[in-house]
Amino acid sequence: MTACADIRQKLSPYMDGLLEGQEKGRIEEHLSSCAECTAALADLKKTTDLLRNLEEVDPPPWLTARIMTHV
Repeated sequence: MTACADIRQKLSPYMDGLLEGQEKGRIEEHLSSCAECTAALADLKKTTDLLRNLEEVDPPPWLTARIMTHV
């Protein structure tokens, strides 16, 4: 696996503050020198922000019955 692929798999936990120590430092070091991974992190943050701001929608009443017929 390439360094960028490895880093990109860990961007979500990194962004959520779940990584510590050497692993966190390795990602930060990589981000300081890789524009593509930095852009991927920015896109992930943007997506997360958009999803957090979505209005909650109640499903239509028929949806549960329709799903259950397929289960």
